[in-house]
Amino acid sequence: MGTDDKARETASSRLRLYRLSSEGRMAEANRLADAMLAESPNDPDLLYQKGANYFQAKRFGKAIKVFDAILRLDDRNADAWCAKGICLAEQQRYADALPAYRAS
Repeated sequence: MGTDDKARETASSRLRLYRLSSEGRMAEANRLADAMLAESPNDPDLLYQKGANYFQAKRFGKAIKVFDAILRLDDRNADAWCAKGICLAEQQRYADALPAYRAS
């Protein structure tokens, strides 16, 4: 597969991932995200989408783990800090949420 073909396939997979997520098909979306992450494990956009899927499914602990993975790659990722803060607040862990919000 050529570089252009691979780029089209990646773009198509990302669009499918976003569509599945927007339709609330979280299990399918996360399976696709996992497959894509197997090829690009440090892709912050894929990780963020997976964390957002867990958030949408109200699986805040799993979402926090994914956002933490992003922060291990880039501790200045404002979106990941903010999303982590929201998850912590949803768990009523307000004292933990405040530093995350401040870091964002």
